[in-house]
Amino acid sequence: EHAIAVDGFENHKSHAIDVRSTHSDTNSRYYAYIEEDSFKALLEQLVDGTKSSERPRYKCGEEIALFLVVSAMTGVRPMEWLGARLHETYFDYDTKLTLGPVLEVETLKQSRRREDNPLKAKRYLVLDEWPEAQLNRLRVMLDVV
Repeated sequence: EHAIAVDGFENHKSHAIDVRSTHSDTNSRYYAYIEEDSFKALLEQLVDGTKSSERPRYKCGEEIALFLVVSAMTGVRPMEWLGARLHETYFDYDTKLTLGPVLEVETLKQSRRREDNPLKAKRYLVLDEWPEAQLNRLRVMLDVV
């Protein structure tokens, strides 16, 4: 906090970031919401160069920004990226339809499920209405992972 207060440029950039949190009954804090302007400011800070040079401020800033954007677009949890696979076409045996593209995700959250929601090892996100630019971001993300 002291470093941010001293550096006026950083203070200006970071001041716009507003993350909403909630407290659970276990005194844990969950960061559940970030406003669009704050999210943009965070992404900009991750990929911008330093004030004194045009070198990136963070070594993996672009990868972290990509991770945040694609995770927000898909809802995939951080540890689920390791087992995620993109299928350009996917045959669904239940509906007998060939779909594509489809993101296959190994579901890690298995505890505290409702009784009417059976445990499933995988979930499938149909991305057929996604623009090509978003699909490309997803492909790059999977390559990075």
